[in-house]
Amino acid sequence: IKHNDLPTGKNNIMSIVSTLKISAVAIATTVVAATSFAQGNSINVQQYGLNNGVGGAQLGYYNMLELYQDGWGNTMVTTQDGNHNLGVVGQSGVGNNADLNQDGNCNIGGIAQFGYGNDAALDQHGNCNSGAIIQVGDGHSANTTQSGYGNSVVIIQN
Repeated sequence: IKHNDLPTGKNNIMSIVSTLKISAVAIATTVVAATSFAQGNSINVQQYGLNNGVGGAQLGYYNMLELYQDGWGNTMVTTQDGNHNLGVVGQSGVGNNADLNQDGNCNIGGIAQFGYGNDAALDQHGNCNSGAIIQVGDGHSANTTQSGYGNSVVIIQN
């Protein structure tokens, strides 16, 4: 490709970026879905809107992910490594980002964001931890890490 053949302008570049995102998500979803069901794991993804992205991985047995996005430009990355973990992420709005990582057994996580420009990260390492992050308005940020056994956390921002 010659330099002159490359698309120019913000709209063309954004179109290429969007296409690459969609392709990556399609490949990742296919790979994750194919491997998750083999070990009793389950992933449910529902997305509405435009330019939303999701990535996830599960390792272990009987892990469950419920992922929901509605809006524009929302992203989430979720990982589960262990057994009997439950992860739930729901986002509605514009430009929200969520990261949910669980290592260990019987962890329960959750993130719910509304509005725009919210950022949340929930990391759990150990066994039987729980957690929740709820952010309703715009521009909130929450980050929590739990290690050990039997921890619990709740963060609510309005």
